[in-house]
Amino acid sequence: MHVGGTSRKVHWGSLLLVIVLLWERLLHIALHYRLLTILLIASILIFIIYFSRRYFEIRKLKRTGRWMEWSELEQKLTNGHGVTIINWGNTIGRVWWAEELSDEYVAYMLATSAHLTNCPWYKASAKTLQKDFSHATIIETSESAMS
Repeated sequence: MHVGGTSRKVHWGSLLLVIVLLWERLLHIALHYRLLTILLIASILIFIIYFSRRYFEIRKLKRTGRWMEWSELEQKLTNGHGVTIINWGNTIGRVWWAEELSDEYVAYMLATSAHLTNCPWYKASAKTLQKDFSHATIIETSESAMS
């Protein structure tokens, strides 16, 4: 058989090989996109679960009166009132404030009496807070605050 009025012969084997290779490549790409889609959906679900838990924990703290706005905490830190706790092991928030440091464990204090604040992420380290508020008492811990 000749193509397009030329005298060249069609090599059906080569054409079939090209078609099969293209089909295999398309299936390969589709498989990768399918896997990427599954991974994307899984990561979105994990993200939603993580932040919905955080959202409900913060709502519970607000309902029980254990939430403090950052502006309030700035005033307390400027005046040197209370203790600021930087908790690196907590998923719902990092900067907590307590009226006084007692003999109980920090984790128990975080779970029962400390107030969570909405401190900006760029200020949520002991070094930065100590630099900004020299009179403040700041403690760092990695204990879990919620059960």
